[in-house]
Amino acid sequence: MNQLTRRVQAMEDEFSDILEQCWEISIYDGWTEIVYDLLSEIRKNFPQVKVVQIKQKFGGLRFYVDNSSKEFNDLITAAEVKANQTCEITGEKGSERSINGWIYTVSDQVYEEAKRFDSWGAYLRSISEKS
Repeated sequence: MNQLTRRVQAMEDEFSDILEQCWEISIYDGWTEIVYDLLSEIRKNFPQVKVVQIKQKFGGLRFYVDNSSKEFNDLITAAEVKANQTCEITGEKGSERSINGWIYTVSDQVYEEAKRFDSWGAYLRSISEKS
Protein backbone atom coordinates (compact mmCIF):
# COMPACT_ATOMS: atom_id res chain seq x y z
CA MET A 1 0.00 0.00 0.00
CA ASN A 2 1.46 3.37 -0.94
CA GLN A 3 1.55 6.60 1.03
CA LEU A 4 -1.41 8.05 -0.88
CA THR A 5 -3.77 5.34 0.34
CA ARG A 6 -2.66 4.55 3.91
CA ARG A 7 -4.56 7.38 5.57
CA VAL A 8 -7.70 6.67 3.55
CA GLN A 9 -7.56 2.98 4.52
CA ALA A 10 -7.11 3.90 8.19
CA MET A 11 -10.16 6.17 7.95
CA GLU A 12 -12.20 3.38 6.33
CA ASP A 13 -11.25 1.06 9.18
CA GLU A 14 -12.04 3.56 11.93
CA PHE A 15 -15.43 4.59 10.51
CA SER A 16 -16.56 1.21 9.18
CA ASP A 17 -19.93 1.61 10.93
CA ILE A 18 -20.99 4.67 8.91
CA LEU A 19 -19.07 3.62 5.80
CA GLU A 20 -20.58 0.12 5.55
CA GLN A 21 -22.67 1.14 2.52
CA CYS A 22 -19.92 3.26 0.97
CA TRP A 23 -18.88 1.86 -2.39
CA GLU A 24 -16.16 4.42 -3.17
CA ILE A 25 -13.70 6.59 -1.31
CA SER A 26 -11.60 8.28 -3.93
CA ILE A 27 -9.62 11.10 -2.34
CA TYR A 28 -5.97 11.76 -1.64
CA ASP A 29 -4.33 12.31 1.73
CA GLY A 30 -4.60 16.09 1.63
CA TRP A 31 -8.33 15.90 2.21
CA THR A 32 -8.40 13.06 4.75
CA GLU A 33 -8.38 15.41 7.74
CA ILE A 34 -11.39 17.29 6.34
CA VAL A 35 -13.27 14.05 5.67
CA TYR A 36 -12.18 12.58 9.03
CA ASP A 37 -13.65 15.61 10.83
CA LEU A 38 -16.88 15.29 8.84
CA LEU A 39 -17.17 11.57 9.59
CA SER A 40 -16.59 12.31 13.29
CA GLU A 41 -19.45 14.83 13.23
CA ILE A 42 -21.69 12.32 11.48
CA ARG A 43 -20.97 9.63 14.04
CA LYS A 44 -21.56 12.04 16.93
CA ASN A 45 -24.63 13.95 15.69
CA PHE A 46 -26.18 11.93 12.86
CA PRO A 47 -25.63 8.22 13.63
CA GLN A 48 -28.53 7.23 11.35
CA VAL A 49 -26.73 8.62 8.27
CA LYS A 50 -24.78 6.18 6.11
CA VAL A 51 -22.18 7.44 3.66
CA VAL A 52 -22.39 5.96 0.16
CA GLN A 53 -19.62 7.78 -1.73
CA ILE A 54 -16.73 10.20 -1.12
CA LYS A 55 -14.75 11.48 -4.07
CA GLN A 56 -13.10 14.32 -5.91
CA LYS A 57 -14.92 15.63 -8.96
CA PHE A 58 -14.05 18.73 -10.98
CA GLY A 59 -11.54 19.72 -8.31
CA GLY A 60 -14.04 19.61 -5.46
CA LEU A 61 -14.98 17.24 -2.68
CA ARG A 62 -18.20 15.30 -3.25
CA PHE A 63 -19.82 13.58 -0.28
CA TYR A 64 -22.96 11.48 -0.80
CA VAL A 65 -25.17 9.93 1.89
CA ASP A 66 -28.31 7.80 2.01
CA ASN A 67 -30.45 10.37 3.83
CA SER A 68 -29.99 13.95 4.89
CA SER A 69 -31.32 17.11 6.49
CA LYS A 70 -30.64 20.85 6.15
CA GLU A 71 -28.37 20.80 9.22
CA PHE A 72 -26.47 17.85 7.84
CA ASN A 73 -26.19 19.41 4.37
CA ASP A 74 -24.67 22.49 6.00
CA LEU A 75 -21.91 20.27 7.46
CA ILE A 76 -21.22 18.79 4.03
CA THR A 77 -21.14 22.23 2.42
CA ALA A 78 -18.66 23.50 5.02
CA ALA A 79 -16.36 20.52 4.34
CA GLU A 80 -16.63 21.04 0.57
CA VAL A 81 -15.76 24.74 0.93
CA LYS A 82 -12.72 23.88 3.06
CA ALA A 83 -11.60 21.24 0.54
CA ASN A 84 -11.86 23.80 -2.28
CA GLN A 85 -9.12 25.76 -0.49
CA THR A 86 -6.96 22.75 0.45
CA CYS A 87 -4.46 20.85 -1.66
CA GLU A 88 -5.83 17.36 -2.12
CA ILE A 89 -2.30 15.91 -2.08
CA THR A 90 -0.54 17.79 0.73
CA GLY A 91 -3.32 19.37 2.83
CA GLU A 92 -1.69 22.80 2.41
CA LYS A 93 -3.42 25.86 0.99
CA GLY A 94 -4.61 25.07 -2.53
CA SER A 95 -6.76 26.28 -5.37
CA GLU A 96 -8.42 24.77 -8.42
CA ARG A 97 -5.99 24.21 -11.28
CA SER A 98 -6.18 22.52 -14.65
CA ILE A 99 -3.51 19.85 -15.08
CA ASN A 100 -3.44 18.00 -18.40
CA GLY A 101 -7.07 18.93 -19.00
CA TRP A 102 -8.35 17.78 -15.60
CA ILE A 103 -9.27 20.00 -12.65
CA TYR A 104 -7.63 19.44 -9.26
CA THR A 105 -7.32 21.47 -6.09
CA VAL A 106 -3.60 21.67 -5.45
CA SER A 107 -0.92 23.84 -3.86
CA ASP A 108 1.41 25.96 -5.96
CA GLN A 109 4.21 23.44 -5.39
CA VAL A 110 2.14 20.42 -6.47
CA TYR A 111 0.90 22.33 -9.51
CA GLU A 112 4.43 23.16 -10.64
CA GLU A 113 5.63 19.59 -10.07
CA ALA A 114 2.61 17.95 -11.76
CA LYS A 115 2.85 20.14 -14.87
CA ARG A 116 6.16 18.46 -15.71
CA PHE A 117 4.51 15.04 -16.18
CA ASP A 118 2.54 13.72 -19.14
CA SER A 119 -0.37 12.78 -16.91
CA TRP A 120 -1.72 13.11 -13.40
CA GLY A 121 -1.20 9.37 -12.96
CA ALA A 122 2.49 9.70 -13.82
CA TYR A 123 2.84 12.47 -11.24
CA LEU A 124 1.10 10.34 -8.58
CA ARG A 125 3.34 7.37 -9.35
CA SER A 126 6.39 9.60 -8.96
CA ILE A 127 5.38 10.77 -5.49
CA SER A 128 4.28 7.27 -4.43
CA GLU A 129 7.72 5.94 -5.32
CA LYS A 130 9.31 8.50 -2.98
CA SER A 131 7.40 7.22 0.05
